[in-house]
Amino acid sequence: MPANSDVLLFIDGAWCGGSGGGSLPVLNPATGETIGSVARAGQADLDRALAAADRGFKAWRKVSAYDRGKILLKAGDLLRARAEAIAPVMTREHGKPQVEAKGEVVSGADILDWFAEEARRTYGRVIPARSDTVQQIVTKEPVGPVAAFTPWNFPINQAARKVAAALAAGCSVILKGPEETPASCAAGAVRKVVGIWSGAFSG
Repeated sequence: MPANSDVLLFIDGAWCGGSGGGSLPVLNPATGETIGSVARAGQADLDRALAAADRGFKAWRKVSAYDRGKILLKAGDLLRARAEAIAPVMTREHGKPQVEAKGEVVSGADILDWFAEEARRTYGRVIPARSDTVQQIVTKEPVGPVAAFTPWNFPINQAARKVAAALAAGCSVILKGPEETPASCAAGAVRKVVGIWSGAFSG
């Protein structure tokens, strides 16, 4: 990413500015210098995001746990492959040493791998019945679009954890990343996780 980056909103499979045209500055914590901006979402943007997430959920919930796992594994591989490029972005807007930033990116990829396997273990259960003419079976179903809020201190790790868990369960996600470290979140969790899902299933 360039030294100064302007982060847009990612809604319905596309990057866009906020409907009100506003933005917030992103600062380098070491120098106080403005290094970019992040688009400010308004009510209309939230409504569009929810409508897209609802459409996405109707398609994504029908994808088998096995295939959801494969998509999350692919996202993990892509994130891992871009660790060297993402780490300086995180260092610039967060202040984390670059070796730790790269470690966080790799850790985020590992989280995606973990939830890829968890998707395949979405087991139900059989409940003992009072009669041999009755079968009682519990199955797990996705509940719907999930709202995820992530902090500035681990902008990829925490976003990956929340997004991957929801996607593994068959839910769609609206992710509100941190204003302080938006480029890290966008470069990692959004582009490589939500982007893959959105491109294939948001409709």
